[in-house]
Amino acid sequence: MKLSVIIVNWNSRDHVRRCLASLERHVRFPLHEVIVIDSGSHDGCDKMLAHEFPAVRFLQSRSEEHTSEL
Repeated sequence: MKLSVIIVNWNSRDHVRRCLASLERHVRFPLHEVIVIDSGSHDGCDKMLAHEFPAVRFLQSRSEEHTSEL
């Protein structure tokens, strides 16, 4: 079984960190992919992901006005 996890974020870096750490601890089969879609945060989530979870795919929305188009 393959599992894709998509997390939508807006200024919730610490929640995203805890969510990803929980996935690492509790998912018993390989994840196919983890994607974090960010809606214009200013909390450094992108840097945290690059440093702590480099396998996570990070997508930055074009702007807050376009988040409904994702």
